[in-house]
Formats: sequence, C-alpha cells, structure tokens
Amino acid sequence: ARFTGEPVKRALVTAFRFDTPGDIGDAPAARLGKVAQPFSATALTDVSGAFRFTGLAAGTYNLSPQKPHFTEPATQRVPVRLDSASKEDLRIELSPLGTIEGKITDQRGQPGQGISVLLMRTTIREGWRSTEVVRDVWTDDRGMFRAWDIEPGRYLIRAAGRNSSMWAYINDGDPSNRGGYEGYLPAYFGGTTADSATPIIMEPGTEAHADLSVVVQPAHKVRGRVDNPGTGDAKFALLTGDEEVGTGRVAFNKASGAFEMREVLNGSYTLRVTQGNQSIAEVPLVVNGSDVEGLRLTLQGPVEIPVNVRILDQPETPQARAAFRSADGHLQPLGFCTLSLYGAASEPSPVRSASGQISVQPGRYRVGVPCFNSYVVSVGMGN
Repeated sequence: ARFTGEPVKRALVTAFRFDTPGDIGDAPAARLGKVAQPFSATALTDVSGAFRFTGLAAGTYNLSPQKPHFTEPATQRVPVRLDSASKEDLRIELSPLGTIEGKITDQRGQPGQGISVLLMRTTIREGWRSTEVVRDVWTDDRGMFRAWDIEPGRYLIRAAGRNSSMWAYINDGDPSNRGGYEGYLPAYFGGTTADSATPIIMEPGTEAHADLSVVVQPAHKVRGRVDNPGTGDAKFALLTGDEEVGTGRVAFNKASGAFEMREVLNGSYTLRVTQGNQSIAEVPLVVNGSDVEGLRLTLQGPVEIPVNVRILDQPETPQARAAFRSADGHLQPLGFCTLSLYGAASEPSPVRSASGQISVQPGRYRVGVPCFNSYVVSVGMGN
C-alpha cells in the first residue's frame, strides 16, 4: 500500500497486452484497417502482497491492480517490456481511500434526521472554476453520517436540508407529511457559506470527522402551475444565485401541471423547473413568513444551434485521411475541435458538438472551443 508500505493481500492484478500488426507508421495502406488484438491475464496477491504470472508471451504489458477501498495512483501505469527473460521484483502500488463521518444536530441539540450531506470539491475545467458535488449521503435517526471511499483532495461538507438533495425528482402523488412544517437552513462545516467553510484535507487512508450544527426554521408551502407540461418527470430546484438549495418535498401532477412544494424556508430564490433534458422554466420566488400561492411557469422548448467546425489544411474524405502522412512517411495525426457551451457554475458539464446541431435550454452560455492537435483560428456566429 502506498504511504504505509504494508502489503495488500488478495488484490487483483491484471496484465494487458495489445498485439499490433507491426509498426503502424511504416505499415502498408492495406494493413491500416487491422485492429489490435488484446490479451489479458489475472493474478491475486498473497498475504505478502506478491503476485506471479507464468507462460506470458513476449510483448509490452500494462499491469493494473484493483481492490475495494483502494485506488491506483494515476502516475503509476508504466509499460513493462517482456522479452526472452522473466521480470522479477516489480513493484506496483495501491492507495487506500478515506472516510469522512460525523453528526448533525440542531440548535436544540437534537439529532438531525434524514439530512442530505454533500461532499463538495472545487475544480477548474477548461478554465472554468466550479464547485461540484462528488458524494451525497444521508443522516440516520441518530444524526450520524458516513461517506467512504473518498479520494485524496480538498473537500467542503454541506448539510443541504432535509428530505432532498440538490434536485428533487418528482412523480405524481402527494408527498408524505413526515417531519411537519419545519426545515433546516443549509450549513457548511466550519462556516455558513462556501467561502467561510473549513475544508477537510484528505490524504490516502484519512479517517476524518466533521460535526455540523444546523438551524431549524419554520417552513412554508409554495403552490402553482406549470404550463405546457410534457409526459416526463419534472425536476424542481430552488437557487440563490447559481447555488442550488434543497427543495423539500414536492408533488407534481403531470396532467394538469399543478405542483406543491413543502418545507420552503423564508428567503429570495429563483424557482427552476425542468422536464426532460431541455424544457425549462424559471420564475423569481420570495417566501416571507407565509405560504405562496398562484405561481405560474411556462416550459420552453430547446433552442437548436447549427454548428460547423472546419479544420483547415486537412483531408476531408476517409480515403485521403488514410494516406495523410508527414514528410518522414508516418501517419499525420488529425486535428479535432468541438464547440462547447457552458451554462451556470452549478452546471459545469458543457454541451458539445463537432458538427450538426446543439440542443440547449434557453439561457446564457459561455462559448469554448477545446481542440486536439490543432488550435482555434476564428470563431463566428450568424451568417
């Protein structure tokens, strides 16, 4: 095991080999269509962590270890060239994953039951900083939670409210009335916001502890109607800025569009309703000491955006690409670009297309063009 140096017994080690038809760069055109033939073999480590493969043919192998509650270091994978002689004393490593556990209590010292606890991590993807949820667990009747198999990194812990995670997936029928009309104000470990929260630094095998205190507040109902409802399930989300907060329990009638949200705390929000992957509606919502009645939201269909990505000075037909070679006769790597549309910070995954159409929800987006083996000359919109 990495960092501890202890042997890992009963780990599964897989040896991979790909046989290719010679040097692909020098192969005749008739051989370019041949597919590499994979080979694999497995072995289990013993109590001392040792493993052994016998009868392997000559070739280049990749060794990959696996075991529950461990992960393979990203920088470890190094090809092993096996010729006529055997290879001995190879060393591969597994890193133990960590756990985070704790207890949630309210301002009266009572355990917070059924609270969604989010493990969040700040990442930068293609130049865009965002905080994403990497794990969602729930407290039990004692207010205890436990998250396991946590990779090394820097995490924020957020109690996101009762009986709901970041999204509520809605079907027909009335929600249960379990829990009454109180709600938990979302809170972070060590602070009230993401900026003031205390991060937890996880190293391999760390067993961290994090207790949180939440504030119980009176909660209210929000009733209204969604126009142009389709036949699929709807998702309701309350947002403060780009951050999503728990929506409590929601009942939604797909036939009439009527909905009722429960356990909504006082505050100013944006209520977002989506149905399927593209229909969306948003409306401002202010809850101030009483129930809210008569909200109306109209679902809008997707916006179709035609996309055309042109790679300059590159063959366009498959036959021409197969013969596209550099001055030394080797195959020339082909360039590739996609148009990506980035939505809110709470939705870091972009919508991508290399050609054809992009279907997106109405809204504001940033445009990015990630490329491989090429660079952006220009980006235009319109005619």
